[in-house]
Amino acid sequence: MIRFKPGDKVKALRDIIEGVVLEVNTAQVTIEDSDGFVRKYKPDELVYHAALELYAIDAVQEENRTVPRSGRSQKSKVEKSKLISIDLHIEELMDDHRTMSNTEIVACQMRHCRLFVENAMVKRWKKILIIHGKGEGVLRSAVHDYLDSIIKERGVCLEYLDGAQTLGATGGSTEVKFCGW
Repeated sequence: MIRFKPGDKVKALRDIIEGVVLEVNTAQVTIEDSDGFVRKYKPDELVYHAALELYAIDAVQEENRTVPRSGRSQKSKVEKSKLISIDLHIEELMDDHRTMSNTEIVACQMRHCRLFVENAMVKRWKKILIIHGKGEGVLRSAVHDYLDSIIKERGVCLEYLDGAQTLGATGGSTEVKFCGW
């Protein structure tokens, strides 16, 4: 379950609303939006402020399309070489994480990872890169366990390779290829 606390900066997933968390209980999160209005959301309808910006890349992809003389849409070389990625280093996800325990940090990183992978599946992206860092391997293991659960529990066809196994990637990342679409 997504855990927010008062003072967290959040964005609504289905609205163009951002604000600061005022109050949290099990059923809803109360926020004050940037215009000063108080709004209530379910916890799964909100993400940390930095998370949603990672997924706002559709406009960039559309700009990279070219239309050949035949009239059929074709992706340019620039777009083909671009790999959509998320960097799960906590510094990239949150402005202030100093008061968080290691368990809370991994939980936050995994929330962002799940949101990113779910978004990739909804948008039917063929390939993504999850940057988890080298470290002690705790986050890497959690990411791989999550990907395994998607395969087993939801029947999604995907394969993943550790960064050390993929061409041009670092050992602190996992490349995911979806094969169902």
